[in-house]
Amino acid sequence: MHSGDVSEPVTLSVGFSDSSGPVAPQAVLRSATGTVLSLGQGVRTGQSGNAYSYEWKVTLPPRSGIALWTAEVGPLEDVKGNRAEAVSVISGRLDARLPAVDDKEAPVTTGFDFSPKLVDVTQGARSVQIAVRVTDTIGVPPSSVAWQLNHETAGLSMVGDYMTLASGNDRDGVYRGEIQVMDPPSNVKAEPFETGGARVTWTPPSVTDPRLSTRYMVTAHPSGATQTVASTTATFTGLPLGEDFTFDVVAVNDAGSSAAGTSNAVRSSIPVKGSVTFVDRCGASGDYFEIPQTGLMYDHWDAQGQLISGQLTPGRYPASGYVRIGAWSDDPSVRVEGPTEWTHTFDGSVPFADVPEGTAFFENMCWMAEKKISTGWTMADGSKEYRPLQPVNRDAMAAFMYRLAGSPTFTPPKVSPFKDITPTTAFYKEMAWLASQGISTGWTMPDGSKEYRPLQPVNRDAMAAFMYRMAKSPAFTPPQASPFKDITPTTQFYKEMAWLADQKISTGWNMPDGSKEYRPVQPVNRDAMAAFMHRYSSR
Repeated sequence: MHSGDVSEPVTLSVGFSDSSGPVAPQAVLRSATGTVLSLGQGVRTGQSGNAYSYEWKVTLPPRSGIALWTAEVGPLEDVKGNRAEAVSVISGRLDARLPAVDDKEAPVTTGFDFSPKLVDVTQGARSVQIAVRVTDTIGVPPSSVAWQLNHETAGLSMVGDYMTLASGNDRDGVYRGEIQVMDPPSNVKAEPFETGGARVTWTPPSVTDPRLSTRYMVTAHPSGATQTVASTTATFTGLPLGEDFTFDVVAVNDAGSSAAGTSNAVRSSIPVKGSVTFVDRCGASGDYFEIPQTGLMYDHWDAQGQLISGQLTPGRYPASGYVRIGAWSDDPSVRVEGPTEWTHTFDGSVPFADVPEGTAFFENMCWMAEKKISTGWTMADGSKEYRPLQPVNRDAMAAFMYRLAGSPTFTPPKVSPFKDITPTTAFYKEMAWLASQGISTGWTMPDGSKEYRPLQPVNRDAMAAFMYRMAKSPAFTPPQASPFKDITPTTQFYKEMAWLADQKISTGWNMPDGSKEYRPVQPVNRDAMAAFMHRYSSR
């Protein structure tokens, strides 16, 4: 039979035999596609002997009834209540199909619509419903409709899945689909990059099709340079210098594209780093700042923001008090990279009342105060004294060296390494640290003990040994000809004193005949000790 545009009636006849007579059963017609049509209890239409015959009628729906149908009958029961629960499948199939027609006409679109028609993608991703009406004079199922959305200005397309039949039939039906219009990339930022370049970054759209790989088309304006990248960063080089650029970023995948996100304006330029050096000497004289040769312009302001001098040329400028220097350029192809302003307050004071500016080794003693190697003595009026001509005792020498080493973490032993000092002795920790580092070995006594002799002045030969050992006793071959006329290769600590001369830590005394003296057994004064330590740290 065929099932076209009209309903088709079908009669199902079933015969039964049973000595007690059957009760009319239920019959079900089932299609190969899973559609079930229940035909009810049916009507007895005749009998002959003990055989009973039943007929059922059903109407197949137009077109949607197209399928192969099978009949199921059961459960069976007779008039005495005997019941068989099994359902019997009647042999044979009912074939419902379209009439044989030579269909040579393609379906046509007779209607199309979007909902909504206006989408503001700057407010985020939006769903858009697409509805299309398709007609076909013959219509042979299954009909299918796929869609593609084209971007008229960008030349991009958005391809969707097959649309589904929402109403009507395959000869005249409305198909519906849905697209997700991407929102544009957000937080688009541009910054200068090296010479004539820019780096662009952005945040991806909030919604993209997870089945598709999203990429980004980045366009520079006004040059029109374009890149397509898979990441959220694009770097442009070779842009014309001195021009301002913005960048549009469009998200693109095989389904389509988003609206553009636009960056801030950025200037293509040459990076130049500014630099100012402040030299703040101890005391009031000799302080200055220095402008380097960079190609930038520099201005000098005071603490009240008043311009003292502008467009400073490279060189040194005397300075005192508060100084503010700013760097700039009026060349549009140049940008100041890094800091553009520097400030410094010059300190004209001296750390020690008894060491005025101009004193021998003045800067070295200032350095001792700056590095907190020496704190001096605090006087009743709150001032401090350094006492430069006072000899350095061995306990103070230990404190100086420990601080020169950066005051390393050290737990002094409870049992003193020297019998003449105890854990309660001033500078005990520092003297014990000198022993632990092998810098001081002290004096070995007849009973095998050792003495440090903390209040004994340090002689210049012993000071040389301390510093050489503090430097980890570097490899050094002392010269055969002594650098000082008052010591020879056989003099105790000759190697260490010669090393001090080689490192320019000690220059000795210039004699009238042009020779030099070291004076090894002379105590080291505190001013000379400051010079030795400053030179040691700067070697």
